[in-house]
Amino acid sequence: MIILWCMCGMRILGTLFGLLSIAIFLVSTEIAIRHSEGFNLLKNYYSELGLLYPSADFFNFGLIAAGLCLLPFFIPSEWNSELEARRERLSTTGLSQASG
Repeated sequence: MIILWCMCGMRILGTLFGLLSIAIFLVSTEIAIRHSEGFNLLKNYYSELGLLYPSADFFNFGLIAAGLCLLPFFIPSEWNSELEARRERLSTTGLSQASG
């Protein structure tokens, strides 16, 4: 029961971090575009924000911070798959013992 409660809490925390990573990425990209004179999404490559313009620090920081915030988003899904596998093993073991 405690494991299920922890898993639910981790799922909520992972969701919040996932949303936070999207917000960080969008805000840092917007700041980078606004501070890059001459940058046009229709004429320039998106990755040029991280190399050619003085606002490259905003863009690169946003990518790194968003990536770090995605770690708690993906870790609970890995734990959930392990929990599902344990439940499946327990249910098939219980069924085979009950029928047997």
